Amino acid sequence: MKRLLTLILLGMLIAACGPSKKTDAVECTNEDGEFFSVNGCNYYKIKLGEHDVYQYTFSTYYGTGSDIIHFEDMCDYCKNK
Repeated sequence: MKRLLTLILLGMLIAACGPSKKTDAVECTNEDGEFFSVNGCNYYKIKLGEHDVYQYTFSTYYGTGSDIIHFEDMCDYCKNK
């Protein structure tokens, strides 16, 4: 009986974990600068040395964190090199 209940619960768990909806990146501009939005996260264009990179800042339990992404095809320095 326990085995049957476990299999039913496992099947329900697997069925609940369907594919997630993915969205495309949207390029935007506002008073803070150029950015693109992916799933509600705004990645702002900043300069890191000669390169154009995109930074996302978020709040954590202990303070803040950030994510930096560099795309060679979106970087003026790399495209002209």
